[in-house]
Amino acid sequence: MGRYDFAPQRVHAHATQLLAHKRIANPPPWYNIIAAVPPAERLTRPPLQRNQRPGGKKASRLFKPLRLQYEEDRLRWDYFNDHPWELAKPRVVLEDDGRDAEKWDWSIPLDHALNRPKSGATSDEGVRLDLEWDGIHAKQAGRPINGEAVVQRTNDLLNSGIPSSHASTIALAEFARHQHYWETSLRVAREEALATGAFFGPGPLEIGMMLEDRQYDGWKQWAEKEIVALKQLQGSAYTGQGIDGGGQEAALDDGGTLSQPRPIVVSGPSGGGKSTMITRLRKHYPDRFSLSISHTTRAPRGTEKNGVEYNFVTKADFKKLVDENGFIEHAQFGSNLYGTSVQAVKDVAEKGQTCVLDIEMEGVKQVKKTDLNARFLFLQPPSVDVLEKRLRGRDTDKEEEIQQRLKQAEKEIEYAKTPGVHDKIIVNDELEKAWAEFEAFCVPDEKDRASRNP
Repeated sequence: MGRYDFAPQRVHAHATQLLAHKRIANPPPWYNIIAAVPPAERLTRPPLQRNQRPGGKKASRLFKPLRLQYEEDRLRWDYFNDHPWELAKPRVVLEDDGRDAEKWDWSIPLDHALNRPKSGATSDEGVRLDLEWDGIHAKQAGRPINGEAVVQRTNDLLNSGIPSSHASTIALAEFARHQHYWETSLRVAREEALATGAFFGPGPLEIGMMLEDRQYDGWKQWAEKEIVALKQLQGSAYTGQGIDGGGQEAALDDGGTLSQPRPIVVSGPSGGGKSTMITRLRKHYPDRFSLSISHTTRAPRGTEKNGVEYNFVTKADFKKLVDENGFIEHAQFGSNLYGTSVQAVKDVAEKGQTCVLDIEMEGVKQVKKTDLNARFLFLQPPSVDVLEKRLRGRDTDKEEEIQQRLKQAEKEIEYAKTPGVHDKIIVNDELEKAWAEFEAFCVPDEKDRASRNP
């Protein structure tokens, strides 16, 4: 059979490197498909790669002996260049002791098994299509009649002193008569079988290809099941058994079944009003939405309690969770670390509620690389000046931290302009107007909004 084609796998590896170095934001649509399908075989031989760049000979190569040139190489080139379809024909490869060629006599014509014209017969009679396997054929058992046989037969004729053009013509004519006989005899046999009601069963080549296809299909089905199981395992942190009604948009997994409503990722600069919006959403819909409690290394502010607003941990404990792959996303903001743990999302999913994640820009980039299938909302302040007034009005941050947050806000606002990054961008200028847009995004069904808690 042909050689394996690994070009798609090389493209997949290159895309993996680009994703790892953040040269591209999202994997291409064909990324998972190539990983799921094994390399296929090529029926034709690939062209030889030759270096076309001119270069001078080095001193070490001046006295290098010339490569040995065999007559068969030139004959193969001439034959297969004129008969490229011979390279694409499937072959049945049988294992042997490697010494079968020693008993093949290439001085015998390729069409020796066919009867010659009778003595005195006219040229119109040509070669009879009767098969008589004589004693000579017994000596040639196992010799394939293909393009390589033409090459070897031509080489034998050349060694006998016949000119090159004449030898090639003789070998090709013998090969053509042999092929014509088999094609005609097969056609006659099929017509006779059709007339008598018989039919042809698959030959060794067809049987081998059917077994190979069956094995390939079995491997493909196994791989598809493994991929589905892996994605279900990765998504077990946020998927559930059903859908919590009310018009909430739901995620569709690879198996075609409905899972828990898609998580909502709320991002935006610090001081943009994310906490206000999320608190109000949970107040009106306490049984429908739940906030994943993030981890942070900063100190509590005001009346904040551990396990309510944040899980306040030390930097050592935070880094330990990072090493254990315990975070869906994590980032450093200023001198503090923030992260959303896998367990936090699992806790929300077990309640049958929609998980709301309050994360920063770097966290958004990390979540987009996962199978979370979330909806992304960006809460933007009217301007950087208004944001600065809000940060100073909180009276909780030092001047250095305020400047860091303002610089980070400019980066996040610029990143939000990238097409396709966020599903919705809300400018938080007027609180009630911004809340109406925020609520409509989280609860698309107007009937559900009408029946909310006061």
